[in-house]
Amino acid sequence: MIAVKNFFLTLKNNKLLILFLVTTQIFAVIAILLSYGVYYNNQYLLNQSQSLEKLFVVRFDGENWNSEYYGSKMSTVQKVIPQILSSYEKELRGCKLESYVQNSEMTYETYNSENGFQVNSEFKFKNGRYIYGIIYENTSINTTNWFTEEDMNSGNNVCIVSNNIKSQINDELICGSEVYKVVGQEREGQVTSIHCDAIIPFTALNDEMVPNVLYINFTRPITSGEYEDLANQFVDAFGPLVQFDEMYTVQIDEEATLKSTMLISVFVAFIAAYSACMIYRYVLKKRAAMTAVFRICGATTSKSVSVYFKEMLIMFGISTIIGTFLFIKLIEPQLEDFFVFFSIIYESMNYIKLITVYFLIVLLFSLIMVFSLVRKTPKEMLRRAVK
Repeated sequence: MIAVKNFFLTLKNNKLLILFLVTTQIFAVIAILLSYGVYYNNQYLLNQSQSLEKLFVVRFDGENWNSEYYGSKMSTVQKVIPQILSSYEKELRGCKLESYVQNSEMTYETYNSENGFQVNSEFKFKNGRYIYGIIYENTSINTTNWFTEEDMNSGNNVCIVSNNIKSQINDELICGSEVYKVVGQEREGQVTSIHCDAIIPFTALNDEMVPNVLYINFTRPITSGEYEDLANQFVDAFGPLVQFDEMYTVQIDEEATLKSTMLISVFVAFIAAYSACMIYRYVLKKRAAMTAVFRICGATTSKSVSVYFKEMLIMFGISTIIGTFLFIKLIEPQLEDFFVFFSIIYESMNYIKLITVYFLIVLLFSLIMVFSLVRKTPKEMLRRAVK
């Protein structure tokens, strides 16, 4: 309680000085976080080459899809994929699921005759809702119409058909036991620009359809850790029914990352801590007479150090919390478009490491500075106060 009272007393008597000190520490915290992020973003850019890929490919085992031992359903795919990709929403360019329907009564001429009647679904997520997602850059599908957002999120039985089959149907397409209303077609003169027999909303696929290949296209190259994370989640959901294409991924040296994180944090924190302690040293010198009175009244050196140390702990704690909050909420979101790897770099553990190193260095400087002042005798303190 004494430390809290002293802090507010100091704030009252030295408003401009304390405000300046808190402001500089806020900027120091932001500088530490920003310098680390910019440094590592540039390191990733230097290490990556044209061979790094953004397309994560999942191949399903169609032969065993409906087997008694491994059997799974399309409804499981519809449930699992959004769960797996929810944490990658900002990095998704788009997803495409290629599926097929095997139906002996179907007479349509198929795009993929080996597997059966081929159906594609293209999508991505925005704020938890399905929207159209482009798989490849600078490509488009030339059709007379497209699905509404309501179609994509409500699972309406609608479809867009290719030139392969549009002459064989009227306004409805039969896929297994489900009937889909045709809401669009390839424009005349286009040759299989949709690369399948029909496009159906991902949410409208039925359990008589068998998934073949899932393409997940990211806006940036993915790391080896992200590749393993995605693969493990799909294996957990589908076991041996899934395989993955190999990718060249961004390799992150965890040991080197930790070491350089510490070096950058130590360097910036050293400068910030030294400047802050020099400013606060001036405040404590002005209170030398009060400290001398405390000592005369029986306060030990350790007790005096504890009071002032806690006072500085409060001030630096407030500065650190404000600085981190401002960086996370205001600065980082504005820079993500310019520094594409920020979403990888600023994980919660990295925040904790950076702030912990900074805070420990500041407190170490504070402890040394406070002890160097308080350890003097009351007579020396009073002599200094008179001066």
